[in-house]
Amino acid sequence: MSAGSIRIGFVASGSRRSPGTGRHFGPFHLVRIRKDRARVISVGYLRLDRGDLEPLREKGTRLNATVVGVVRLGPDVTPALAKNVFGRLRILGWRLGDKRTFDVL
Repeated sequence: MSAGSIRIGFVASGSRRSPGTGRHFGPFHLVRIRKDRARVISVGYLRLDRGDLEPLREKGTRLNATVVGVVRLGPDVTPALAKNVFGRLRILGWRLGDKRTFDVL
């Protein structure tokens, strides 16, 4: 099963978002989630918290994310959770969140 979306233009995702998609605000946001892997490309601001990452970990889905702008990992994202979920996190810009969490990536 595959879920995906592309958003072009400034959007603020609401409460009806799939796990792994994050909260996005910016000009471009691409999400593709499959059983074993997920892909997010975001230009603007992207926030991921435990509610986004935990369902992916439970399914064994690896997340590859590229962010141009700002990425924020919520305070509830532990280094262990991040290490288990992210296959790759590329950031061209700024990162906000616990330094220890980003260090494991």
